[in-house]
Amino acid sequence: MIRIGRVAAIATMVALAGSLSAGCGSGSGVDAVLVPHCLALKVPVAVAIGARSNSPEPSLTPVVSTVVNSAIDAYKTVTLVRIDGQPKVVFSEALSSGANSELTKQAKDAYVAQLNRILAGTAQQSTDIRAQVPQADLLDALAEAASTVPTGGDVVVIDSGLQTTEPLDFGAGLLGDDPHSIVDYLRQANELPSLQGRHVYFVGLGWTASPQPALGIANRKKVVAIWEQIAKAAGASCVATDLTANTSNEVPNRPPVAIVTPPPPPGPLHPCSVINLGDNNHVGFDFNSTTFRDPVGAQTTLRRLAELIIKSNEKVTLIAMPGS
Repeated sequence: MIRIGRVAAIATMVALAGSLSAGCGSGSGVDAVLVPHCLALKVPVAVAIGARSNSPEPSLTPVVSTVVNSAIDAYKTVTLVRIDGQPKVVFSEALSSGANSELTKQAKDAYVAQLNRILAGTAQQSTDIRAQVPQADLLDALAEAASTVPTGGDVVVIDSGLQTTEPLDFGAGLLGDDPHSIVDYLRQANELPSLQGRHVYFVGLGWTASPQPALGIANRKKVVAIWEQIAKAAGASCVATDLTANTSNEVPNRPPVAIVTPPPPPGPLHPCSVINLGDNNHVGFDFNSTTFRDPVGAQTTLRRLAELIIKSNEKVTLIAMPGS
């Protein structure tokens, strides 16, 4: 399923990235292309992985592999967290250095082999990275991952981002809500994870696998915005997202995950009707602002509405919806 490079490849990747300093915002030249400025090298790293139903089969990208390899080479803790309905840490160890170079190489060989066995999926539930429990609780997985790395460490999340459990059940229509309103709800409910000082990096947000319907461009952007806002509000020192598409099939034979139905596209405007002006027809506003999130789309919708009003000579009543 997932695999990190052989020991020889690890040594090469660490050497390529070695000139980067282990600070958020550092990096230049070729190395800066490999590792986003928000990730640090040679620091503890936790990777939460959604090898589950309805989400594409995950893989370690070159960036994630580089960060993991760097942590291994620096004898820092590498943690793997399983994302399902009850997220669990399935591995959390640092490579131990040997008394000499040969023993160190043997220890690294064994350590990487153990990581690869877990990433490939094991027969033991306690160490299997593949989902074991129905549904998906990414919020709790993010909290568990962050709890295993200190301030300054890296937290990587590889998942579609469609959580299906409370308090962040995307099946309850969250794709139609404003990300800031969602964050406010989590803050008031004391459900924000503690990410203070961590570097958070998302991979695969918004990309789904059958039977979960594809989200489309606008809803994928909404998923990214929601999780980035959550991480920032939770105290992450920096947040970045890899927007590369993942169109792989789901991991087979995993526990079920509820379908998240994307908001339907807006229908035609009719006279004598109630028209909901919101994100679904591009008339959503930035949080606590009069600025449209999609100015071009909002202008198109409002122009069509104005033409309908003029043509039908109707009276219009504007109603502010709760939470708007």
